[in-house]
Amino acid sequence: MNVSSETKFRLGIVTGLQFEADIVRRLRGQTGGRIPGDDSLAVCCLGPRPARAGDAARSLIEDGATALLSFGVAGGCDPALPPGTAIVATGIRDLGAGSEILYTNRDWQR
Repeated sequence: MNVSSETKFRLGIVTGLQFEADIVRRLRGQTGGRIPGDDSLAVCCLGPRPARAGDAARSLIEDGATALLSFGVAGGCDPALPPGTAIVATGIRDLGAGSEILYTNRDWQR
């Protein structure tokens, strides 16, 4: 996705579990899917599984998101990880395009 300097930044947050979406909304002091009075952020939760995450991402993009963030508690990743551990992906596998890997920005990985 190319974002020009004229495009207003709008973050779309994808979660797999409703309580994760609720965390984001609580931090913003709101309860709905969109943040009332603030069109710079939207949250979408359509459930776990890659296909549902893809559907949520597409929905957010159709609704005007210019950037996407996948947010979750990652409770099943590794039981050895302490609470509060941030996991930053180095790449994203596009399951719909022959398993192509889309690498993330190296600056985000610092």
